[in-house]
Amino acid sequence: MIEHEPPFAENQLPASPPVPTAGGHGLLQKWQGGIREKAGFVAVPVVLLRGQARLGLTATELNVLLNLMGYWWTLDTPVFPRTNIIAKRMGVTSRTVQRAIESLLKKKLMTRERAKDGKRVLYLHPLAEKVAAIADTVLWEKEVESSDV
Repeated sequence: MIEHEPPFAENQLPASPPVPTAGGHGLLQKWQGGIREKAGFVAVPVVLLRGQARLGLTATELNVLLNLMGYWWTLDTPVFPRTNIIAKRMGVTSRTVQRAIESLLKKKLMTRERAKDGKRVLYLHPLAEKVAAIADTVLWEKEVESSDV
């Protein structure tokens, strides 16, 4: 089990990760200005995308996870999103986001704890562990798919 630090106070959030420089793999050029310094980006493992059915994820749950990942900067950093903000981004109701979070908790893809200040926070390290556990299988399946062409 990972030892958790209490979540950051809202006025003491850590700085968001730096935007990759143009020297990388052409990320800035690929997104043609869609990545901005203040807006940031989310790194998503391809194994998560290719393994979403294996993890039992619905499209809504994956979308909620992608939104939560936008707040998740290190393995043991809690996220404390507002469901109404995620709902607005997704074009769904807050209740839909709440149901997706409850389902993700039941699937043990994240955990929820109560911080000292009473806020509910989420930890996504179980997701990372499950993605790592399926990585070899998902990547092997990709090789098989590629050889069937």
